[in-house]
Amino acid sequence: MRATAGNVKVFFLAGSDTTSVVLTWCVYHLCVDKELQRAVQAEADAVLAAGGAGGGEMTGAEVVTAVAAKRLPLCAAVFHEALRLKGPAAFLVVTPTEDGPVQLCNGMEMRPGDRIMAFIDGVMRDPNVFPDPATFKPAR
Repeated sequence: MRATAGNVKVFFLAGSDTTSVVLTWCVYHLCVDKELQRAVQAEADAVLAAGGAGGGEMTGAEVVTAVAAKRLPLCAAVFHEALRLKGPAAFLVVTPTEDGPVQLCNGMEMRPGDRIMAFIDGVMRDPNVFPDPATFKPAR
C-alpha cells in the first residue's frame, strides 16, 4: 500500500506531538524506576565512551549515529514499551490505494476505498499477547 497525501500530512503535522508524548512517558518511567534509569544511563555512557560506532570518545555535542543507536538495546526497549503502553494513537485507519483487492492475512480482501479501523490500544493491551499488559516491562 502506498501512503496517501493525507497520511503524509498527518506524519508531518502530528509527528512532533506524537514523538514528544512517547518521550515524555519514557522519562516518566525512568524517573519511577531508578534501577532501570541507572541501567539506561550505563548503556548510553558505554556507547558514548566507545565513540558511538567505536571510533574514539564522543562529547555531548556530537550526534549519536544510527550505528551507535543500534548499540542501545535497552534504550530501544524502554522506548518501545512506552510506545506500547502509552502510544499517542488509540486507533489506525488503513485504506488500500492500489488497483485491485489486497489480500489480508485472515483471507479477507480489501478493495480500494474500503477501510479498516485497527484498535491499537486493544491489541497492545491484550493479555493473550502481553501478559500483565498494564505493567511497564521493557524486557518483553
